[in-house]
Amino acid sequence: YMMDDDPLEVRNCLIYATKASLLDSQWPIAHLAKGRAHLCCFNFSLAVQSFEDVLQLDPSLQTEVAEDMEIAQVELAKFRENRDMQPAGLISGRTQRTCPPCRGP
Repeated sequence: YMMDDDPLEVRNCLIYATKASLLDSQWPIAHLAKGRAHLCCFNFSLAVQSFEDVLQLDPSLQTEVAEDMEIAQVELAKFRENRDMQPAGLISGRTQRTCPPCRGP
């Protein structure tokens, strides 16, 4: 679901999931939705963090989280490997593929 999703829909999902996790930080489903939205935005580190939050809050969701967690971890490892192998100037010139709320300043 990462590349085919409507950017506005992904953006709204991230906003609403973040709000839900702030309103009730103990609700694992909010963190699951936030992790999946970060995954769609190619924010793999934040996705892993959200999935870890889900498992900490409710270990019974392991099956629900497993595939998404694996994708996020593999993609994060690829990103880190590529970052370490290339000169810094090449990385900063790449096009960012993130939704607006995920972009840095």
